[in-house]
Amino acid sequence: MNRSVAINQLSEQMGLTSRTLRHWESEGLFKSSRDTSGWRIYDENALLCIRITAELRKIDIPIKDIKSVIENQSLSRAYRGY
Repeated sequence: MNRSVAINQLSEQMGLTSRTLRHWESEGLFKSSRDTSGWRIYDENALLCIRITAELRKIDIPIKDIKSVIENQSLSRAYRGY
């Protein structure tokens, strides 16, 4: 199933601001695409990365370490030094 979610829906569902989602995207944690009206939309891969990011930020993992977790598909970098 290929599911895409618009930024406003995702923001509401996850309790994140659209500003936070745009910031995380600008940090290279995931990529969005645009729908015909110009809204950012997120595919399943981006949604997974957003969920991972949100959970790791709850425990104060720095964004640079989260990026490594996502790129390497491993939590080892996130827990180094904690």
